[in-house]
Amino acid sequence: GSEMCIRDRYNSEETWLPLIIPLILWTGCFVYCQVSKSPERPNFHKWEALHNTYNYGVILIAIISIYFDDDSILSERVSIFYTISYFMVDSMDCFLRRDWQYSVHGLLTLGGALMNYTISPLRELRMNSRANLCELSSPVFFVAKKTRKPLHFVLFALTFTFCRILWIPRMLHRMLIHGVAWTSAPVILLILLLLLPSYSMGT
Repeated sequence: GSEMCIRDRYNSEETWLPLIIPLILWTGCFVYCQVSKSPERPNFHKWEALHNTYNYGVILIAIISIYFDDDSILSERVSIFYTISYFMVDSMDCFLRRDWQYSVHGLLTLGGALMNYTISPLRELRMNSRANLCELSSPVFFVAKKTRKPLHFVLFALTFTFCRILWIPRMLHRMLIHGVAWTSAPVILLILLLLLPSYSMGT
């Protein structure tokens, strides 16, 4: 049926649709923030609804990818390209705002996504999807930051602990037991992301 054809096309190794479609969305929103004359024009960096669209989308893709572990259902390319499309635009925004810490975070994330695409063991382990599960703490962080309620900060602390402090070392362990060397670029990059303040704070 037509639905199967659309899914197969989106999952195909030859298609660039998983990169192009979300890239159009993020770029369109960025351009709107720059050129709109509306007094209600959002600030791209502070546009929580937009960033949560990425967060929820990437979490859903990651869960499906890891659960089924089957490229015929959801190719890992979809996860990788979704990440790349967002951070291409977000990193450009950070660079233009001269926010160097977030610029480094974005460039490291882009580098990791490209490694996940080009290095076979990482792609087979679906490391991009596993890394994207770290975003589970981001929506909670936005809520806590907005409401300032103690319960929300507690929930953020719990999700942060699981998604960053515990999950990233588990990812490192998985890479190492599958033959990725301690001194390899993917391992070093993951450690740098863990140490980077902007990444560690769940944003």
